[in-house]
Amino acid sequence: MSILLTCPICSAKLRVADDVGEKKIKCPKCSAITTAAAGEQTSAPPRDPMPTEAIASTPAPREEPDDNADWEDPPQIARDVRMNSTNEAVSTLIPYKNGRALLAYYLGVFSFIPCVGMLLGPAAFVLGILGLRFAKANPTAKGAGHAIAGIVMGALTSLLYWGLAVFVLVAGGIAALTK
Repeated sequence: MSILLTCPICSAKLRVADDVGEKKIKCPKCSAITTAAAGEQTSAPPRDPMPTEAIASTPAPREEPDDNADWEDPPQIARDVRMNSTNEAVSTLIPYKNGRALLAYYLGVFSFIPCVGMLLGPAAFVLGILGLRFAKANPTAKGAGHAIAGIVMGALTSLLYWGLAVFVLVAGGIAALTK
């Protein structure tokens, strides 16, 4: 259920929820603030009278039809982070919304450190795959490039270090058998 109000400034028809109580309501057309009591129509406090020259230059308010079917709900303002170009640029460089991809990238970089790379390489590879899946499922999260870099670096270091470890073990086993 909703309450129908008339803006005291521009005469616009407003529809608000009946449980709004004594909250202040802002008119979407003229930005006047009015209060509404549950179940009744109220008006804003009286304003100072306008000078006669201002009245002459003020356009007449639009007439709204009295039919309830023609009333529209006030427009909802979309609050989206993507509208801010600063956040867009930062999230492209540092995908803070996709922690898996970011972590995969850093683990991939640090996996080039000998010995530690045996553990960090596979972790970067797995997190890169998870981060890439997350980036494809949530395009606003970004981070596909970081995830791919983590996959590539993790795969390279894993193959290098684990391949080297297997080679050393096999060579050591062969040397032990030939003695």
